[in-house]
Amino acid sequence: MNVNLASFMILMPAALAIGQVGLSSDPLSHQESQLNGRSWAHVAGRDYGDDESIGPFTREEARQLRSVWSTIREAANFYDINWRSVGLARAPGDREARRFMADDWDSLRRAEQFDDINWRAEYHRR
Repeated sequence: MNVNLASFMILMPAALAIGQVGLSSDPLSHQESQLNGRSWAHVAGRDYGDDESIGPFTREEARQLRSVWSTIREAANFYDINWRSVGLARAPGDREARRFMADDWDSLRRAEQFDDINWRAEYHRR
């Protein structure tokens, strides 16, 4: 097959994109991550290490949540929290971490302290 450089430059990114789609939708990968119970620690490709006490947050984000937890846990809905009123410009975490919090807020807010949250159990409830 004779492919000139221009055709190659057009076809190669498309081939890579197709390959990546297949990787992200692999059901076995999802099952494996569910089995090991660590999916919450890899939300949106972020690596949080082995610290299960911080859930889908970086250490700095977890520190911020710890400092305001007693106030924010009173909110009936995660999206109703006025973050500026507790000294934060916005909700800590990336989009996936915030979605996780919003989806499981009724359960998460029962924890008296942020560090009381059992992230592994919360993930398995889903």
